[in-house]
Order: sequence, then structure tokens, then C-alpha cells
Amino acid sequence: MGIVNDQSAPSLVVVDPALADSLERLRSVVDTAVDGIITIDERGVIDSVNPAAARMFGYAPDELLGRNVSMLMPSPHAEAHDGYLEHYLNTGQARIIGIGRELHARRRDGSAFPMRLAVSEMRFSDGRRAFTGIVTDLTDRRRLERQVLESAASEQRRIGQDLHDGLCQQLAALGVSIEMLKRKSSQGSTIDPAQLDKIRQLLNNSLGQLRQVAHGLQPVSFRAGGLPAALRELAMMTADRFHVCCRARCANDADVDDQTTADHLYRIAQEATGNAIKHGKARQVRINLATPPVGGLWLAVMDNGVGFPGANVPPTVPPPTTSGMGLRIMKYRADAIGADFRIRRRRRGAAVCCALPPARR
Repeated sequence: MGIVNDQSAPSLVVVDPALADSLERLRSVVDTAVDGIITIDERGVIDSVNPAAARMFGYAPDELLGRNVSMLMPSPHAEAHDGYLEHYLNTGQARIIGIGRELHARRRDGSAFPMRLAVSEMRFSDGRRAFTGIVTDLTDRRRLERQVLESAASEQRRIGQDLHDGLCQQLAALGVSIEMLKRKSSQGSTIDPAQLDKIRQLLNNSLGQLRQVAHGLQPVSFRAGGLPAALRELAMMTADRFHVCCRARCANDADVDDQTTADHLYRIAQEATGNAIKHGKARQVRINLATPPVGGLWLAVMDNGVGFPGANVPPTVPPPTTSGMGLRIMKYRADAIGADFRIRRRRRGAAVCCALPPARR
């Protein structure tokens, strides 16, 4: 047991080394936490705040201590907060304590931002109560969700435009050709075989475009071979469209039982393949889908292009640029299915890797 001798005090302060070490560890955890951690007393006055919370709201920690936590809330929640707290203390009816909620907070500059707040209650032996709030800034997540929605809307517009410009026009031409044959037939004229061949060609082209649109809407079909078959078809379509060498090597048992998981993995491969060609200027792309010995599923898209700057790190926070949106969407999809997403530098080009744990297959 250690003893600290305070020269200004008439008595000795006895400190338990194990307790001091435990408190130091706890302080280190709180101070280095990514999420904001704020504690308030029964009056709503801030008792403590960690560095992450101070940065999140744009204050220095000392500027928050001793002030009412309502200063971090936009109207009308700021004005009603003390009433919420008093209501809980008097009735025990919790509106947010013990229940995580998504709401808006207010920064020092007055701007509002979305956050997730989880509040827990602490009770002390002397009857006092305090509350701890863990705050997660959802700004980047909301921005990414908007980008995903915008990307989906853009894809819908592209499909609609393809239908209008391609399929609809071919069907219209097909209808005109059939009408001409009908007139000739009613007039007793001989039908030209070349015209029949033209109709057959128009019909085959229309069916081909319709299949492409259907594949774009639901790329993975379990009845058609599942994810391995879909990735092989992606490689063939990529090679045909961009005139590059694109191959898929997929184990037949490398499939997943969940349709949503299969669709996300396919979209990751599709985005990575497109990025490798459009931005990486790759001439060779290889798609691998395998089942590692440890279980789960391993998807990798490797290319011989110019690669990514600063690879070898997972793009948890890619730069907010147009070229980085594809990376953010791939990371978002991987997170949605519980997969690990990384970009690795190769001797030539880059590899986009996605590892799905066994529990998520």
C-alpha cells in the first residue's frame, strides 16, 4: 500500500496501488474513446466530458464543465430537457434512459448534426444519482446513406434510359415490321425471308437487352448457380463491354444462403471491377471467390492498374471526393453484412478484399 504525504494537510492519505492503477486504466479508456462520453448530475449539469465529446461539439473540455447539458441541444429539446429530467426523477418513467435514440445535437457554432445517444443511470451509496451519455456522431453515416441512395437512383435512371433508348425503340421497330408483314399477307403478297430475318434479329436483340436489365436488377439468382455463377457472368460482361481481360475463379461451394448477403458481395465485386478499369486503367482484372480453411468466404478483385494511393489500410474514412464514393459504398456494403473490407497494394495494381466470417454465410 502506498502513502502520499500531503504537506499542506495534517493527515496522511492512504492510496491503494491496485485502485489507483484501475482508475488510471479507466481514465485512459474514457480519454481515448472514439465516441463522446458525458456525465451529468441530477440537475443536468455536466460533471465530466471526454476529449472526443469536446471535439465533437467544438468546445474545450473546461468550457463544458459546470454548465447545463441543454447547451448541446437544439431547440425545442434544449428548453424541454430539464423538464424531461425532472419528470424521470419524480416518476421513474424513462423516455431515453436505457434506450438508445437518434436525434440532433448542437455544436458551438450553432450548427446541428445527427447523433446516436445512449444514456445510463448511476446510483451512489449516498442516494445521489448521475447519468452517463455516450454520443456517436452520425454525420458521415448519414452522408454515406445519401450517397448510396443517390447511386441507386442514378442506376434506376440509367436502366430507365436504356429501356427507353434501346428496348422500347427496338420493340417499336418490331411492331412496324410485323404490321408490314400483316399487310402483305392480307394482300396475298409473298413474304420476303430477309424481312423475317430482320424481325428475328430485332427480337433477339430485345431479349438480350431485357436479360441485361433483369440481371442488373437482381444479379444473383440461387436457381442459376448463385454467387459463383453471377461473378463468372460479371467477368464475361466486363470483358465484352470494356475489351479487357477479365476472368473469374470461383469455387462452386463458395456461395451464401442469404440473398441480401450475396447481392452485397456481388455489388462490391461489380464496383471494384468498374473502378479498376475506369480509374485504375487496368487491362487485366481477376475476380476470386473462395472458402478459406478457417471458414467463411473470401472475395478478392485484383487488377494490374495504377492502384490506390495509400493502400494497405482499410478505407474506413476515404477522402470525400467523387472518386472515393465507390470506396465508401463498398465499405458500407461490407459493414452491412458484417464483412471485413480492405484494399491492398500489389506489385502492380491493387486488390479489393472482402472477408465474410463463417457466422454470416
